[in-house]
Amino acid sequence: LTSKNRRIYMDCLNIIYDSYKYELSYGADREDIIINLIDYFDSTETDIIYDLEEDIDNVGDSRRKANMFLRNLKMYGWLDSDITYNQKERITMPSHAIQMVGLFAGITNKK
Repeated sequence: LTSKNRRIYMDCLNIIYDSYKYELSYGADREDIIINLIDYFDSTETDIIYDLEEDIDNVGDSRRKANMFLRNLKMYGWLDSDITYNQKERITMPSHAIQMVGLFAGITNKK
């Protein structure tokens, strides 16, 4: 969360964290998370500063942005993924990420 896109990464983590509210575990289907991230990128004006050179070529619409940020969050250790028995990808948050995002949410909500 130290990149120039830290606000976007934090917003994405909050969106992912919020998608887990109705789950028993801190995990959700990848496509559900992508849809929530697409809504975010469609509804906000975001000036993205690309961390990796290959991201510049791969990003255009909101779906590609959502996939890029999800991929980067996995690469940076904020998210994990599993393949379920029905061959769907499930995105999970490791315990350290759950604690950090929960702490950030508590601070921003003035708890």
